Amino acid sequence: MAVVLNKYKLSIMLVPKGASTTIKHVAFEIENGYPFKPFFTNSRRRQIHHLYQSRMFKFDRDMVNWKNAVFAVIRDPVERLLSCHSNRVLHLGELDKLPLTDEDHEKGVTMRPSFGTFVAHLHRYRELSDKIKHHSLPMERFLGGRADRYTRIFDSADLSEFWTMLRERIGTLPEIPHEQTGGRDLKERSISGQTLDRIKQIYARDYDIFGDFLTAKENTFAVS
Repeated sequence: MAVVLNKYKLSIMLVPKGASTTIKHVAFEIENGYPFKPFFTNSRRRQIHHLYQSRMFKFDRDMVNWKNAVFAVIRDPVERLLSCHSNRVLHLGELDKLPLTDEDHEKGVTMRPSFGTFVAHLHRYRELSDKIKHHSLPMERFLGGRADRYTRIFDSADLSEFWTMLRERIGTLPEIPHEQTGGRDLKERSISGQTLDRIKQIYARDYDIFGDFLTAKENTFAVS
């Protein structure tokens, strides 16, 4: 998904569950001079994601002027999936009304899965929920398959350098919000080695393409 700031010759490519909400809010205030607040049109509430739509790379790449600076913000796939589970599944209840089949029940697919069950049946949960699919697709789908096209790639685990470089281009930044607070990531969660291996298998391409840019020194989870 692309945030395009042509005035500053800069675009920022984002992935769901990778600080995208916070960065969209900052970008809106940079462009408009005031903070975004949800509003209504035709009796429908409009959120920041309706203005900066979360689309696949193949749809957004032509929005970006690749001759200018293009930043990308990534997140470790394990941390992304933990966040998807804690926020979308446990907090927002995205799976609470799934049309589960008898076969689903026999295989152990549930509406409130543990993280291990969520990972084991991730393909099925993506089939059942577009929102889960969107928030758990590999980063490659949003950023493309080449890291070398980006001017800089930042790990969302520590965005201090990202904000510094943004200030160098733009000047004084708005106050940095932390918009996605519901169902905050659960610190020091324990996941099994089998689940960790499965995640690394699912997101193998992400690790191949972007693994060298993951800078976090400590995980928020333990392996049991």
